[in-house]
Amino acid sequence: MHPQRRTCKSNACAAGPPSWKRETSGTTNVLYGVWGSGDTDIYAVGEAGLVLHSTGDGTWTAQTTPATIQGITGIWGSSNTNLYGVSADLIWRSPGSGTWTNGAQPGSQSLNYVWGTSAGDVYIVGAAGTLFHSTNGGTSWDAPSAGATKDLLCGWSSAPTNAYAVGTMGTVTHFNGSTWAVEAQITGADLFGVWGTSATDVYAVASDGILLHSTGSGTWTMQTLSGVTDNLRAMTGRSPTDMTIVGENGVLLRSTGGGVWTPETGAAGSTLTAVWESPNAEVYAVGVGGTILHRH
Repeated sequence: MHPQRRTCKSNACAAGPPSWKRETSGTTNVLYGVWGSGDTDIYAVGEAGLVLHSTGDGTWTAQTTPATIQGITGIWGSSNTNLYGVSADLIWRSPGSGTWTNGAQPGSQSLNYVWGTSAGDVYIVGAAGTLFHSTNGGTSWDAPSAGATKDLLCGWSSAPTNAYAVGTMGTVTHFNGSTWAVEAQITGADLFGVWGTSATDVYAVASDGILLHSTGSGTWTMQTLSGVTDNLRAMTGRSPTDMTIVGENGVLLRSTGGGVWTPETGAAGSTLTAVWESPNAEVYAVGVGGTILHRH
């Protein structure tokens, strides 16, 4: 792959006007994940089994989790009444009532991320190429081969027949509707997140400010963001003209298309680990020290 330089107004240049505000989380624990079913139903999860919930009014309330639960590294739901969380080697479930219970322990490896397209298409990835898939709302879990042995950190699907998982040492594995197979392995770059606007417009964010792009052909192009060398941790958006990347040391980038990424203010001194955007452009980013940022 050949690096392709993208235009980016670096942190050394003048950034746009502030558009993010900090919300009080009530914790200093690291927050690892954020997801919502809509503008008035948002969750943030993190260390020590922490689950926070907000109705979008700027306040966050801790929910009830078992005392045995460890750090929750990912959260997703097919609806506001069918929620999944992953923690160590356990899958946690909630019907949206504010209470979480142990849903399953399908294996012994640590679990890192959960996502899906519906209640009948839910994936979980974890250490050493761990991959689980449920087609019945989490009642049971299959363990298809991911085609990878490295730790898988994140996943994304454009449809039940097209899914990606990414992880350490540049691992990208792809599901084509029948099997999973490693598509790329970029030595030295850990891929922390993957997201796309469609099957032909897929991005992966990585260590050292690396941004990768694929048109779905199996080839990934490395795109260098000028002035950004910190680890990029997550990405979200609504369309090719509305995309957000977050990362370590205050990295907060937005693109409205054309390959231009502009830094936004509000995350100075913060390491952000996850980001989610609602269909109505409500964006939440979470991270170290209980950081919660909101853009609307």
